[in-house]
Amino acid sequence: MFQVSGVGPMFGQAAHFSHYAKDRHEYAIERYDREVDRLMRVLDKRLGEAEWLAGGEYTIADMATVPYLRRQLIENADLYPHMARWGAAMLDRPAVAEGMTVGTARAETIEGGLTGFTDEHRAILWGDRQHAPR
Repeated sequence: MFQVSGVGPMFGQAAHFSHYAKDRHEYAIERYDREVDRLMRVLDKRLGEAEWLAGGEYTIADMATVPYLRRQLIENADLYPHMARWGAAMLDRPAVAEGMTVGTARAETIEGGLTGFTDEHRAILWGDRQHAPR
């Protein structure tokens, strides 16, 4: 539940306003960046108490959460030592390591540098096209 009610939507909003929105909205960027920081502290605390997010065993909670933390694990591992341990353990799993490569080479992704992200992408992703009069 933590992933679907916190990590997924809040990390998604942070990425949207920081990287994908056509116009910069400083309030939204700061608001969601602060929430990502808070969630990272919660996750790091939890992983200081347990090996995996749901306790002593690797579960769907770990699988569902790790993709959202890709950039955090790279850029902020030193701030979150328990998260860094968990991230390394996750990437030691061959299927996770392989899955984490999907989409990273696409130019319109954050990892691809957003060099290919266009207004047409925005229209498709955020409803302009779907909600246009027909």
